[in-house]
Amino acid sequence: MTPKRAQAWRIWPACTGALLLSTCGCAPFWDEVTSREFEFKNLWSKPPEPLVVLHASTDNHRKAEALARMQEPLTHGGTREQQEVYLQILTRAALNENKGQYEPMSRDPLCRLSAIRVLGEYRDPRVIPVLEKAYLDANPFTPEMNAMIRQQTLASLEKTGNAEARHLLIQAARQPGASAVSSQTERQYILDEKLAAVRALSKFANYEAVDTLVYLLETDKDVAVRHCAHQSLKTATKKNLPEDPKVWRDMLARGPEATPDPGVIQRVTGMWTQDSANKK
Repeated sequence: MTPKRAQAWRIWPACTGALLLSTCGCAPFWDEVTSREFEFKNLWSKPPEPLVVLHASTDNHRKAEALARMQEPLTHGGTREQQEVYLQILTRAALNENKGQYEPMSRDPLCRLSAIRVLGEYRDPRVIPVLEKAYLDANPFTPEMNAMIRQQTLASLEKTGNAEARHLLIQAARQPGASAVSSQTERQYILDEKLAAVRALSKFANYEAVDTLVYLLETDKDVAVRHCAHQSLKTATKKNLPEDPKVWRDMLARGPEATPDPGVIQRVTGMWTQDSANKK
């Protein structure tokens, strides 16, 4: 073989790999080719039904991907029977329960994350207690993965849009900060969790949620939490008041309609105080 032909043969696999990556997408392609059940035909064929994968596959990466495709049947033209089956499977995976014919997916953190994430897209009110339990139950994985699961659960509760989701979000937002003996990593996990809950409360314009945000603005020692609470207050109440807890507490006491927004000059100069609100 001539040197030129040898060089061409060395370049060919790299070119082929680049082409496959560009057509299939890096992450999905890599997950597929590294699967224990990899077959070339799977790169171009339509993915099998989620229930087929969950029943037949022994690869938890494939099971996690199948769980992510389990759209709510009742909002996508499915039947009530399908709704019950899907909800049972996702519940077991989200709660780390080792039951049924689709295990051991519930023991895998990626499967659990996928189930929690997709439950946030369901409008079935039964997902709220499932997500609450997923957050509150002890997590058996690494501290980093446990933190990811808890934060994803809060994000899913927010995404449901269900008013009942506010209770756990309020609990998470009001949790105390890390203790003095906590590691930097532990402190960051708690802070990220609180911030996720505070951001989520911007979607709940009721007294409990707004009162919690005002409370954090008044008492929390972390500047990031106070800033996030202020932004969530403005979104929830549609009031562009300054980051002054006294103004927000007065607004809450009077009711959102009783306190007007500050004018342009007041916003620029910061001349918006408790007295300004009272004079209105």
